[in-house]
Amino acid sequence: MLIAATSRPEELAETGLRWWSDDRFTIGWKGHLFLPGERAGAASVARLAAGLAHRSLGELARELYGVFGLFVHDRVAGGWQLAVDNAGLYKIFYDDIGASTSFLELLADRGIGPDRVAPLAVVEFLAHGFVTAPETFVAGVRKLRDREILELAPGRPEPRIRVKDLSFPAADDRDAVLQYFADLATSLRDRRVSADLSGGFDSRLIVGMLVHHGIDFESIGEVHNSR
Repeated sequence: MLIAATSRPEELAETGLRWWSDDRFTIGWKGHLFLPGERAGAASVARLAAGLAHRSLGELARELYGVFGLFVHDRVAGGWQLAVDNAGLYKIFYDDIGASTSFLELLADRGIGPDRVAPLAVVEFLAHGFVTAPETFVAGVRKLRDREILELAPGRPEPRIRVKDLSFPAADDRDAVLQYFADLATSLRDRRVSADLSGGFDSRLIVGMLVHHGIDFESIGEVHNSR
């Protein structure tokens, strides 16, 4: 899905993309997005929009959880603000023209060929198995990081593309982890969750924490689901 500063929400479509709107904002999201204490999806997005009346997306993005892409269109001022989950699992790519949820779609739209491949990125991938964000294999095309907001504002003769760095507070403590699982369980309320249980510690811990908070599971594997 390609997004320019002048794109209208009704022009954008992608499998799994959902929309919510009021008099000021049209907000699209893809994936599992929630605010602490709120159900995932529309309920959390409505609360996010209410917060935007007096707080910036930069402030509110620190409070969002899940794995998601977020697309906020200001119907009054025009333009977009884009963000991804604070683990950087959802992918958004951008250049000096606009953004896309697909790296290859962006390259095809811009007519970018092999001459733009960044040699250092190839070497980094061969040495380490990945390219450190925000860089990509192509010079001039970057990946939006988890602690950034991408702003696409209409402008003449060119749109204004700006990346804002966010400052996230440290949350690597026991109480924060326990609270996160409590909030995740609330976001999944009234939904049935499937879990692939490998027998490893990570999957058992996650399922155990969510079962503790009353999440209804169907499990795949030889682990008995009980409380």
